[in-house]
Amino acid sequence: MNSDRSEYKKIRSQSHVDAKSTRKIIDSLNIIAPAMPIHIYWSDSNHIVLGGNELALRVLGRVSGADVVGKSIFELFPEEIAAKIAKDHNDVISGGKTIKTEDIIPDLSTGKTRYFSTFKSPLRDDNGDIIGILGTSMEVTNEKEEAAQLIQKSENECDLLLGKARSLFIVTSKVAHDICSPLSTLNLMLPHCDELDPEKHRLLTSASNSMLNITNDLLTNYRFASRLHHDLKLPFLEERRRPLILDEIIATVLSEKQIQFVERMITLDDDIDSEARLAFAFMQPVQLQRALSNLIDNAVQTLKSDSPGVITLRLTADDQNVSVSVIDNGKGTPKSRIKNLLQPPSSSTQKSNVHGLAWQQIWDLIEQNAGTITIDSTLGKGTCVRISFPRIAKPDDPNVR
Repeated sequence: MNSDRSEYKKIRSQSHVDAKSTRKIIDSLNIIAPAMPIHIYWSDSNHIVLGGNELALRVLGRVSGADVVGKSIFELFPEEIAAKIAKDHNDVISGGKTIKTEDIIPDLSTGKTRYFSTFKSPLRDDNGDIIGILGTSMEVTNEKEEAAQLIQKSENECDLLLGKARSLFIVTSKVAHDICSPLSTLNLMLPHCDELDPEKHRLLTSASNSMLNITNDLLTNYRFASRLHHDLKLPFLEERRRPLILDEIIATVLSEKQIQFVERMITLDDDIDSEARLAFAFMQPVQLQRALSNLIDNAVQTLKSDSPGVITLRLTADDQNVSVSVIDNGKGTPKSRIKNLLQPPSSSTQKSNVHGLAWQQIWDLIEQNAGTITIDSTLGKGTCVRISFPRIAKPDDPNVR
């Protein structure tokens, strides 16, 4: 990239370096630079471009040295990029040492972003004084793009594998949680099975206890999967949903819980509005059964020990929603606890143990079925947890009640 005399006059007027010394350095670079297989350019201490080879010229989208030489980098690059280059140059000039940087330069002819690994060194005159900088660079755009693609591919594969693993673990954990109640009921009933042979009774009790231990171990490990889901935002396994009348699920849950708590002073009953018996909602039946079972278990824990406990499952409906309420006459729930419970685990800044597995499953039901939840409680009198879902039209399928 040769410079004519007028260009040097312009450089001289904009630079405070000795013109003769500068020209000697530039003449030498003009001889060497064209033979270099890398991008090479040089500028003075005021960020005025003094020259460069053809490769460097192409990056700037220029066709001749006259379009570049004597111009400030602020005339050649967008302001943000020019400011970054100027800072690098100032660091080299003030420090007197070579630095390595990555320059991100838009190709002015195509608009494509290009990446360069660049070494910027002090440019010195015959006296060793720094008069500017010498930049040499190699384009690494292809390498950067290939690396980015490999990283993205690896991240996608990792997310997929982790998602599948966690989905499988969630299903296993939910099954374990679901069978805890019937297993507990079985253990409660075994002492009353006097007609069983003692050896068979012992084997049955041992098997039931072993199954409980297995489920408890799965539930303990589930907490790790829950934290993993929260941190990595992995997908849940999609569950099949269908139109559903909720009173059937309520009857099933009540029957199970009445057996489970048969030895407790607890009255478990339902209160189903006539309109609700004909109201449909769209959800996964087992998911609803699991959530109601969890809400009843939570209610039992709040019941007073010195008076009979009453838990009612109330089903109501209007034109828009179908609602299930779990109402107890227990100790009530503090407002601070209610505030935490009403914050979805997916958006909670709290640790995962704030909700526990039971409440995470309740929120799964709510979030995956466009539901809402309210909690009303009075300390010393009891709590009402109400979950509502969009009401849908009665299905045409005659097999769906």
